[in-house]
Amino acid sequence: MPTTRDRDAREAVVASLLAAVVASDLSRLDYEVRWQESWQTSSWWYLSVGEAEQLIGEATDTVTVAAGLSMHRDGHIREIAVRALGSSGDPRALRWLVLRCGDWVPEVRNAAFEGVDPWVTSAFAVLLVDVLPILDGERFDAERAAHTLRARVDAVLREPDCQAALDAGCLSADRATRRACARRLPPRAVDVELLQQVMATNDSVVISMVVDALGTVPAVARRVGEILFGARLPRFRAEGLWWLIKDDGPDSEGLVRSGLRDRAASVRDIAQRWMLRHGQDPAEHYRGLIHGDPVPAFRGLGDRPNLNDAELARAAAHSAVAAVRVAALRLLAGIGEEADGPLFAERFLHGSAKEGRHALEGLQRCGEANKMVDELWSTAVHQGDRRVVERVLTQVLPLVGRWKRLDIGLQAAASQDPAIAEAGLGSLWRTLAAWHNRYPTSGGDIERLRQRLETARPALTADPHGEFRPNMLESLELLLR
Repeated sequence: MPTTRDRDAREAVVASLLAAVVASDLSRLDYEVRWQESWQTSSWWYLSVGEAEQLIGEATDTVTVAAGLSMHRDGHIREIAVRALGSSGDPRALRWLVLRCGDWVPEVRNAAFEGVDPWVTSAFAVLLVDVLPILDGERFDAERAAHTLRARVDAVLREPDCQAALDAGCLSADRATRRACARRLPPRAVDVELLQQVMATNDSVVISMVVDALGTVPAVARRVGEILFGARLPRFRAEGLWWLIKDDGPDSEGLVRSGLRDRAASVRDIAQRWMLRHGQDPAEHYRGLIHGDPVPAFRGLGDRPNLNDAELARAAAHSAVAAVRVAALRLLAGIGEEADGPLFAERFLHGSAKEGRHALEGLQRCGEANKMVDELWSTAVHQGDRRVVERVLTQVLPLVGRWKRLDIGLQAAASQDPAIAEAGLGSLWRTLAAWHNRYPTSGGDIERLRQRLETARPALTADPHGEFRPNMLESLELLLR
């Protein structure tokens, strides 16, 4: 038999574990405790009502023991635990009582409602905020019996005395609690201190809800816009700029010029639309920046690509500054001139990941991918850079014709490099999976593809990943017969 000291030590450990569980995870914990299969070989699974009553009666920390028993699979034991929680008068019991208000056993549910009732007042607003993630669960939806508790708590939290608790909840470390509190914020004229604090959470959902609550109040609307315009997230900077310039105030032009240089296209778009609406050309503004500040200049020109800017961008695509090259390539990709195909190919093979992304877009837009894929493939293989080879297989091949995909995919599958061979097999699989028609080709092409198939046959026959490779070999043989 464990001594009182041992029992107290165990209760303390369980209490610390339960206290560490956030309210949004209680429903999951409840399920796991009830149906954990390992319990079937322990005394917990076969605990009797009498034993449960004895555990609660002998407990030093009644709330901890009753909280654990309230998650037992036996409804009779849960009812005993809930009544013990309800009579404890301990604030720690509230979250467990609220959880059991959604119980499917009426006797347990009714006992939980009785235990919760004294706590549903504005005096306990902080405790009610803590249980909001539980109340937002499915057990408390409108068609459920427990929905009345959610409605009661929402009504209490709308009282002015509860405003501070809701505001504090919007800054909680638990995401579900933050969002539950933000959803319940009423439109009101308050200082914007809350918004400034919420911005630090980087929780876009909560920030949007707080903005909705504050933005309906004209007295603080401008300050809201200023805070948003300084946000880290682009969507809020764009919204903030719109709030600040929508009424064409005296400082609108200065704000617009600041927005034109923003890193995010969504913010620049707001500023550019303002200029166009006022008869000004954003492109002229950007062209004036090229020699002094080329990165924002080419970013802005790339938002509305114009063939007249192609020569400037071609020169900048060879800049020693990576950000300038990326912005210039984005502009050229938007223009999509065939003459830039070799430049796109060179940047795809030798540039950074960002340059490669815009170069790939340029190859697709100018229609040169199909013509240059052989050169790209041979150059990548000659370089011996596995990363570049895999990029050709996974990014360029989907842009070209199916026969060309088969040709290069078979070459890759025959590679001695396992990673390249695997990428080649993946390319072949994607090509065959999307094949709907047999495209006509010359006998010479068929013969070349047959030779490629023979070279790649060992890789297609080896099958460490399942049965798809023999099927793929059969499909290729049928296609090239």
